[in-house]
Amino acid sequence: MQYAIFASSRHYRRFGLERNIDFMLVLLLGAIRVNALGRPKAKHILARQPILLENNTHRRLRRRVVRTTLIAAVALIVASALTASSSQANTITQMLGTANYTNGQSVGTATFAVNPSSDPAPFDTLIGNKSAGPNPSTTITFGGYGGAIAAPITSATLEIGLYDAASPTPSTEVQFFTLNSTIDIAAVLTAALVADPATRAVETYYTLNLPSTTFSALATGSSTFALGFQGQGVGVLGPTNFTLFGLDFATLSIITTPAPVPGPVMGGGLPGLIVCCFGTLIFVKRGFRRSRVDALGCEPELSRI
Repeated sequence: MQYAIFASSRHYRRFGLERNIDFMLVLLLGAIRVNALGRPKAKHILARQPILLENNTHRRLRRRVVRTTLIAAVALIVASALTASSSQANTITQMLGTANYTNGQSVGTATFAVNPSSDPAPFDTLIGNKSAGPNPSTTITFGGYGGAIAAPITSATLEIGLYDAASPTPSTEVQFFTLNSTIDIAAVLTAALVADPATRAVETYYTLNLPSTTFSALATGSSTFALGFQGQGVGVLGPTNFTLFGLDFATLSIITTPAPVPGPVMGGGLPGLIVCCFGTLIFVKRGFRRSRVDALGCEPELSRI
């Protein structure tokens, strides 16, 4: 009987196993019986005879490729998550004065004027005189929140701790309320006072949502608010000739969005990474299967275990 060996020296050199005894076993087990007509009975022989398709070197190489692919996929996913988290909005805040009293706390005029935190004017100072007048007013300047703002501003708020400022007519007591002397925002404060009127000798917190017309002025890095009241105030015995008020603190908060980023790419993101990883694994698996078939020199369906 004759035998034909389907693993040629070309494949012998491909795997670099000239001195590998395991490869000699592959050659011996890959021998196929040839009948008298010279046709190999490969199908019957392979069905009965198990063939060693991989050696230790082959298996180590495959594991190394799969491990490297998985590590790269995890690194890409982590980088994508970190990039996404960096796109969150930023808040710029500056507080002037000190919140010495709580919202709704009753405070005597003498106590408020003590200025326990030694804050600079106009904070913790009585502004105006209910009997002699004139109409009280003051200014607040924010200039220490990091200079000019380059990122787009999406919203901004001004919170103030307003002392007294009680009036019989809250809808008309605001004489002026401006930003940088040109932007009129009196309607914002008037709406807040109508919704929650100020009370005599009581501190009240007001959070004012600044309109978008103020964003360009806020972005310059320096913002001055001018506030003035008019009309009658409220005293112990009833209405007074003028209004009296004070400021305990003021906090400016500006919310910005990050710089624009390129739009999404077809197949990008987490789904694209997953598809890419699975595609790479399938490609590696098919490549190793094809190399095994070439080593045996037979059809793909005969090379399966």
